Amino acid sequence: MAGAGAGPGAWLGPGAWLGPGAWLGPGAWLGLGAWLGLGAWLGLGAWLGLGAWLGLGAWLGWADAIILKTRHHSAGTP
Repeated sequence: MAGAGAGPGAWLGPGAWLGPGAWLGPGAWLGLGAWLGLGAWLGLGAWLGLGAWLGLGAWLGWADAIILKTRHHSAGTP
């Protein structure tokens, strides 16, 4: 049992993190997983997320600003 760590059993133990198992473990987050995870937030996600805030959000923001300014101006005039 003592030598199991250095034999085939190593693939099922801690050694798996450094072997092929790494593709299914933490390595996946830095490899293919990164393209589907973080990459999505910076790629397609940005067009649907940040882009929306700068696109549609801008129209709603400008509209609010104009309304507020108009109301403030109207309130300040007799």
